[in-house]
Amino acid sequence: MKNISFKYFGLIILALGATVVFLVFQATDKTSHETNIAATEPKIEAGPASIATGVKSDSTPSAKSNIEKIKTQDDWATPDNLAFIEKWQTERGHLEEEFENYATYSVSDLEEMADAGDKVALEMLPTKYYEFVQNNKDTLSKEAVVHINEKAQQAYVNAAVRGSTRALIRMGDEVLLRGIASRSDEEIKHTLKSTLLFYKTAIIRGDLEAELKQLRLLDRYPQIDISAEDLNVVNDKSRDYYNFLSEEREKLGLDSFDNSVPDIVRKYYKTLTDFYLGKRLASGSRS
Repeated sequence: MKNISFKYFGLIILALGATVVFLVFQATDKTSHETNIAATEPKIEAGPASIATGVKSDSTPSAKSNIEKIKTQDDWATPDNLAFIEKWQTERGHLEEEFENYATYSVSDLEEMADAGDKVALEMLPTKYYEFVQNNKDTLSKEAVVHINEKAQQAYVNAAVRGSTRALIRMGDEVLLRGIASRSDEEIKHTLKSTLLFYKTAIIRGDLEAELKQLRLLDRYPQIDISAEDLNVVNDKSRDYYNFLSEEREKLGLDSFDNSVPDIVRKYYKTLTDFYLGKRLASGSRS
């Protein structure tokens, strides 16, 4: 698979890569000279299988189920409008059902399809790579796991360059999963800011799903003080990351990103946000 250069953002992506290395080897390190990456990572309570199966960082319903729910809620939710929203989401990688058709492909087939620019194949590859690591964790070296995991993260980057905003959200989700069991508020704060970097990059790309996930994320950790200054720093870094993706896209000879959001899509996500805020108010809590 043809790689897109990381530049200085490679450090961000490689931080994601430590997740699988730690999860696979945390239970098998028996000698002192093997306490490098694994020994410095926080324990992930969810366990290694959660990454292999693509666990989400929150309980956000699928795009398809949201569309079904809205059908009975608003007079603007006509069949034509909902079909338009579904198409818009599919182009950005949000309909999970699209991935079911790719689940049976081998890694080599997916890599070949990814090289041809198939965004769904690119986004399926990380799951396939993680599954391979899980199925072969007793025989793979740490170096091999690092290499495979770097390929997984590179696939997400490639998908984001080719237009998938879901890939950006997934990268944020993995950062969150990696730090979800952090031991101190400061570590959790760092994790949240790193997660928000990817969510906010998706927001710049016009992805209102990421905007809703950002709201839910901050509500889940009310004890963590994310200041306006913190958010300004995250905004600046997400803009830098967006510029990096744009430059890589230009190198591929692709048109500039289309970050526009049609009015009907805005109505759809406003409805989802109102659902969420109403549920939060009814429960008397922030989460």
